[in-house]
Amino acid sequence: MDLRWIPSSLRATIHDTLESCLRPSPRRYYEWVAGEILNLIEQSPAAAIVELGAGTAPITCELAAATSGRKDISLRPSDLYPNLALYQSLEERFPGVVQADRRSVDFSRPVDFPPGSLLVLSATFHHIPPAARLQVLKTLAPYRVAIFEPLRPNVASLGLSLLGFFAGLTTPVRFWNQRPGNWRRVLWCWLLPLAPAIIVWDGLVSCLRCWTEKEWKEHLATVIGDQRPSFVKSKLVKQAVVW
Repeated sequence: MDLRWIPSSLRATIHDTLESCLRPSPRRYYEWVAGEILNLIEQSPAAAIVELGAGTAPITCELAAATSGRKDISLRPSDLYPNLALYQSLEERFPGVVQADRRSVDFSRPVDFPPGSLLVLSATFHHIPPAARLQVLKTLAPYRVAIFEPLRPNVASLGLSLLGFFAGLTTPVRFWNQRPGNWRRVLWCWLLPLAPAIIVWDGLVSCLRCWTEKEWKEHLATVIGDQRPSFVKSKLVKQAVVW
């Protein structure tokens, strides 16, 4: 999904397919991420929550529903390849709460974020080439950041990735008339089921690309050091890294 030559309709469908894998039970990954973020902002409020590499903006959606009625938080999804139709539908669904960034945002380079922002990277960091990761951490180091991964480099994550094909086949039904793109999902999930196949490959590769808890702590010590508190929270098939 990072390749520029991938048709935009296929890229959008891959993002939808990923959501089909991570949102429902037993994973409920997005619900877990939203809960962790809400705990963070209860401890230390944030004026804006910026979802970087948002794809279909699932974290923004989860938070918008969970914080319904609150006017003190702005939710700002962004992506290198922003899904403008989806962003518009989210802004219409959550007026005054979701304020999408329609630019192509490359978070590996310096970007201006609203003061008091919490930057959130979900299922995104492992896409950065290993040789570039330390530089990206240095770029993000001055900000308040929460990084979440739905996979870890272990056998359980590899097994879940293989099952992603079957979850991907449910995508057209899951999102029918719920968001733009009914017929592109039918095309890429059923008629030419490339999206489910790609999500399996993406998952297997992602497991191997994710950092272990030890690697995270070593790199955080190098980049963040004693500038501010940081922690790594690991579960069997997911992980949170916060500073």
